[in-house]
Amino acid sequence: MEVLELRTYRDLQYVRGMETLMRSLDARLRAADGSLSAKSFQELKDRMTELLPLSSVLEQYKADTRTIVRLREEAVGS
Repeated sequence: MEVLELRTYRDLQYVRGMETLMRSLDARLRAADGSLSAKSFQELKDRMTELLPLSSVLEQYKADTRTIVRLREEAVGS
């Protein structure tokens, strides 16, 4: 349980940081209104690359949640 707690805390901090990045990118894309310079496009592309690990972190978070639910059910059932 301690390992799950530590990993969940770490992952939650990571997701919160990525949320800020996503909001920033969303605002920049909305402001671009379809016209981006090559440099701006490359900057956005580079920033988007930072979001790639988010998918695996969220999958691990969901798996951990399922594990916690299963452990809770086993504890209650005992």
